[in-house]
Amino acid sequence: MQRQYIRQRERVFTEEMKVKFCRLVRESYSLAEAAQGVGVTLRTVQRYRREEEDFDQEVRMAKLAKPDPLKLMESAARTHWRAAAWLLERTKPETYARKRGDLASGLKVTKALRLMMETALANTPEEARSELFKHLDKTYEHALDCCFPSLGPWDRPREPKMADTPLVFRERAKSAPVIHNYGLGTPDEWSFAAKPEQPRSHAPRGNAESDAPRREPNADVTPPPTPTLAPGSSNRGQSTPPPLTEAERAQRHQDLLDWGLRLMQNEQRQKDRDKYDHLMSRKTKKATQATRQQNRQQNRRRAA
Repeated sequence: MQRQYIRQRERVFTEEMKVKFCRLVRESYSLAEAAQGVGVTLRTVQRYRREEEDFDQEVRMAKLAKPDPLKLMESAARTHWRAAAWLLERTKPETYARKRGDLASGLKVTKALRLMMETALANTPEEARSELFKHLDKTYEHALDCCFPSLGPWDRPREPKMADTPLVFRERAKSAPVIHNYGLGTPDEWSFAAKPEQPRSHAPRGNAESDAPRREPNADVTPPPTPTLAPGSSNRGQSTPPPLTEAERAQRHQDLLDWGLRLMQNEQRQKDRDKYDHLMSRKTKKATQATRQQNRQQNRRRAA
């Protein structure tokens, strides 16, 4: 009488099944999962390993193969909740990953760019909106590609460089936030002419009456105009500098805007350098700590 096995599993472990079993083990599947994949029980695999030395050696070599971390985590996620949580955070970061307060998701960045496009289109005449939208849409796609780069060769993320924005810098500099931040005043108040030094008084400190010039009471005395001298010049032959023409004023205004733009760019470069130095110092510190730990372990082994 032929015995009926559960689920009609085959008790004969063929060569094709052995090759498939070793391949699954080499791909970081456990012995039980590989046995289930080929359609046999784990006890059948163990029995064939005891009976056949060559098959047992092939299984040992398959277990020594380089493991696949993703397959290991997928296998562990079935029984360990920490592995399942790690897998969800890495595979679906937009939904399950821990979010920082100073970071924005792709959906928020998309909404912010669309809000800027909506503002630009709302302040544009109806007949020019279609043409403007074509340019804005191209810039919108380019900005998203730069913020969220796709994978390039060897599954490495590409980091395209964003285009420069000179018009934005110039319009922002015209509103004089950079100038006021550095205490230089507005472009109309700014001048290359230096003020002459006031005559130093030798009167005792706090005696304001002795510092002030003496004049008769009820006498309207108009003080002479104070000459304004340029740096490195003298007052020989003229008392006041020549007035600036409209072209010279515009040129000096443009020079000031360019200077403010260069100052902002230099500050950004300095921030990037500081961030890079901070990261390198952290890596050096970790490497030093690892070296010290290895030295301690070697000393303990020698002492033992």
